[in-house]
Amino acid sequence: MQFTPKTSEEIKKELNEARGILADGIYDFEIATAEETVSKAGNPMIKIKLLIWDHNGNQRIVWDYLLTDNQFKILSLCIAIKMADQYEKGEINAEQLVNKTGKVKIGTQKDTTGQYGDRNVAREYMPAEAGAGGGASNVAVGSKPAPGEQKTSITLDDEIPF
Repeated sequence: MQFTPKTSEEIKKELNEARGILADGIYDFEIATAEETVSKAGNPMIKIKLLIWDHNGNQRIVWDYLLTDNQFKILSLCIAIKMADQYEKGEINAEQLVNKTGKVKIGTQKDTTGQYGDRNVAREYMPAEAGAGGGASNVAVGSKPAPGEQKTSITLDDEIPF
């Protein structure tokens, strides 16, 4: 058997694509669920299930966690979904977040253990005026398809316990 050998990086890239890892960039999102819960450290947090659409209109799931010690992420989300007034009040209820939409900068969290594989994470929520393609060094841009234009029913969920 003959084949063309690939580098470890080439193989890892192919595996990530097969698993549904999105390229780093700005994507449309919709908050499917939001649940008030407690972190492993005992701090209040909101666990968010984001529906993300890739450049082909395929839907992916990315989980995000709003923690009180990450004010930057809370503020960026509130601005992105036009709830800055709630941030100023210092209180956000999970149920207020459901079905809100906007743009999010997606990144890749590398699995340093080699046990779970890489996964997508929400790095930052983008202000509405930034739009798709706004911001620095975007590799990919994904948009939610218009109603009736859903390209596929495949939903990839990369919730991996790190």
